[in-house]
Amino acid sequence: MIAWSTCRKSCDIPVPRYRPENLILPTSSRDRRQELLDRPESVRNDLPDNLRDIRRLNTWTGGTALAVRTIVQLLEPPEGSLLDVATGSADVPVAAIRAAARRGIKLTAVGLDSSGDILHEAGQVTGGSVDLVLADARKLPFQDNCFDVASLCLALHHFDPPDAAAVLGEMWRVACRGVVVVDLRRGPLGLAGVWLLTRTIARNRLTRHDGPLSVRRAYTPAEVRELAAQAGIPESIVTAHGPGRLTLVARKHGHGR
Repeated sequence: MIAWSTCRKSCDIPVPRYRPENLILPTSSRDRRQELLDRPESVRNDLPDNLRDIRRLNTWTGGTALAVRTIVQLLEPPEGSLLDVATGSADVPVAAIRAAARRGIKLTAVGLDSSGDILHEAGQVTGGSVDLVLADARKLPFQDNCFDVASLCLALHHFDPPDAAAVLGEMWRVACRGVVVVDLRRGPLGLAGVWLLTRTIARNRLTRHDGPLSVRRAYTPAEVRELAAQAGIPESIVTAHGPGRLTLVARKHGHGR
């Protein structure tokens, strides 16, 4: 099932140069400025290289492996289903399908995003192994408990608090086993690391602009716990990983399809 348009218009706008003052510490307050990737229709020419940079950086820094490992832990043989919200390139569900297969689990996956342009790029990555759906993460077009796991990988920081809580609540509604969130964690070490990576490895100007800003927009573990509580998710476990990552895992007990 693919419900997105590949129509692309040549209306790209210039990407502003990254300003060094965006690296100024401390990072005690969350930055509310919008990232350029949140307006993908305005930066179409940069999207392929930007999404390629994100895939590469997440692989090298262990973000993809952390997400996949956490997702697969919630699955049980012989089969399972995954909804990956704000899927981007859909590289996480692709990797999860492979990891689940190694554990004897046949995993079917749906990648959902609100941008047809981003889903167009995802289609090049998945090769048809993941169903791609165009929809709003704040109002998922699925029935209650219709997926085993709902995941949100490196995208929570794109949502301001009210929307973030709405997304988490919708994920909790449609999952029958549990919810997995993997994201950046706001803090000076994470900010410095991302700034260095985007200056030495990433070449795309969109990546260099959005990378440090993503960390400044990210939530702390305490803030994520509060968002989960607002979303009505009980007993969520939020864990810090390394200098700049975190996970939220919430299991459903006694729920089945």
